[in-house]
Amino acid sequence: MNEQQILDNAPDGATHVDDGFGYWILSEDQNVKSQAWIDGRKGFRSLSIDGFSFRKLSCIQTIVEQQKRIEQLEKMIDRCLGFDYLEREL
Repeated sequence: MNEQQILDNAPDGATHVDDGFGYWILSEDQNVKSQAWIDGRKGFRSLSIDGFSFRKLSCIQTIVEQQKRIEQLEKMIDRCLGFDYLEREL
């Protein structure tokens, strides 16, 4: 799943995603708030978090926004130069 898909699939209230694409509500220091995670089909459930690696959804959102901005800038550069600068050997 790419970053945009992670964001598109995130249920309301989720703050983090784990390495198995489970969505969580975590505090800023990544402690589980109310020992709860989010699953679109099951709602909130209590789980142990041993072994999970978490990514903040807000960081993923920043990555997606920056990727879109880079694409816009590359198109602008191509228009200014009159060719695809990434495909041309320097």
